[in-house]
Formats: sequence, C-alpha cells, structure tokens
Amino acid sequence: MNLFEDYAESIRDVISQLRESWSWLGELVEPGWETSSTPIISDQQRARIDRSIRQERAERHRGKARGLGPLTERAAGVGVGALASAPAGARLAIVDAMTNVHRLTVDAARYAAASRDAVYVGVQPGDAGVADALAYLDGGPPCWIAGVDGVIGRRTRSGVVDVLDLIGLMGVRNLLVRADRVARAAAGVTGEETKTFPHPCPACGARSLQWKMPGRSRHRWSVTCTREACLCTGSMCGCGKAIRVPGHRHKWAYAELDGRFGLWRAIAAARRPAPPIRSSASGHGGWPERK
Repeated sequence: MNLFEDYAESIRDVISQLRESWSWLGELVEPGWETSSTPIISDQQRARIDRSIRQERAERHRGKARGLGPLTERAAGVGVGALASAPAGARLAIVDAMTNVHRLTVDAARYAAASRDAVYVGVQPGDAGVADALAYLDGGPPCWIAGVDGVIGRRTRSGVVDVLDLIGLMGVRNLLVRADRVARAAAGVTGEETKTFPHPCPACGARSLQWKMPGRSRHRWSVTCTREACLCTGSMCGCGKAIRVPGHRHKWAYAELDGRFGLWRAIAAARRPAPPIRSSASGHGGWPERK
C-alpha cells in the first residue's frame, strides 16, 4: 500500500469505530445507565460525604429524642406538600457529546467536499446527519444491486475518501478521530479500564490506590494513589520508590510494581507485623519486673 491507501484505510477504521461509539451514545442518552467503572473520590468529596452522614445521624437522634417516628412525623405534617417524583430527564452530558460528534462529523464531510471544490449540503439533525456524512465519506459496505433489466451486480465502496488528496485525507481523519474520542469518552468506552487496587497505599495506609489499564499494552498500566493529601515525604517515605521526590504524588508505573523498590515490596513492608512482646519468669508483657 502507498501513503494514500494507508490513510484511506485508517479513515475507514476510524469510521467503523465512530459508528460503534455513536450507537453507544444513542443507548446511553436515556437515564439510569452508569458509564464510569470506578469513580475517583477526592478528599473534599470524602469530607462532604462524612459530614452529610453525621448530620443525618444527628437528625435521626434528635427525632428519636423527641419521640417522633415515621408515623408521628407523617401525622405532624412533616414532608406534607412535597412535590411528586418526576421521571428523570435525558442525560445532558450525553446530549452535549452527541451534538459535538454530529458537528465534527458534518465538518469532516464539509472538509472533504471543499477539498474537491464542492459544497456538502446533506446537513440533517440527529442520527440521519451522522449517517449521511459517514456514507458520503465511506460509501457504506459493498452490497448486491439488481437493476430494472434484471442484471445483478455488486456495488463496491464509492465514498469520497478514495478520491481525496493527502491534505484532504489528513484533515478528514483528524476531525473523525476527535469525534470518536468525544463519543467514547462520554459513553465510557474509551478502552481505559480503572479498577480499585486490592491493597492499601503503603505511604498513607488508605485504600485509595487505583489501577489504570489503558488498553492491552501493559507498559502503559499504572497504579496511582487518589488521595490529594498523600504526598511523598522523601527518603523516609513509605512508598519505597527508588527515586523519592518530596511533595510529589505517588504513582507507580508497570515497571515499578516489582523489584527491590517496587510497589509489592513496599506493601509487604507496610504490612510487616510488629515483633511480639515477650514474657519472662520475672514479669509479663516484656517488663523485667512486676511488683
């Protein structure tokens, strides 16, 4: 393949991915779907959650002290006049992402048409606009066509991608890659999986380690402590890293998980039990004498 064929084939791959991510957005626009695998909670969010829990417990305690239960509160008029629950609306973040993807896809079709001294006029809202723009660029998959004379022929791809110059191919590809990135980020199918690490952080002792796995390439995996207050303290820090910079956030690359200064060694050192307190004939609990 030459450079033009390589670019055209890469654009077809991006279009295939964009069709998939666009279909995900159509499903996830309805409420009730969860797209994030493991949300990251900051220290401020943890403090707000703890504060709201304490306030709720205090309210319950005061209600019990006054002798108000659920039935007495209802009889006393607590909560009377509240509005009835309404069905949740569409997810605005997904709607915004669909708008941006539609704009970028139509811009790619316009860019391709302008590079051929033409004007793209197939601008429609919603699914039709995206489908028309991608069909204009790629031509759709090959299919069999029966003419009025009864002759059946095979129609191959006839998209404008096959006749664009190199500048046009590069511009179209950049716009489509941006559209696919926006769609996958909103749908939560970016290929970057985030999981909670099964061990506490060796530096701060909190269960705040998260394992980020962007794709199948293990050299890009990393483990990060999500606590904002967990910063390296230097040579005596419990992170156990080979290079310890005071004030830096704790993050271990995949190559830093094993070895003498690896994360596994630091976790094992943090979990090392304290030496037992010995007893002797003259005393207990390690004291030499007991009077």
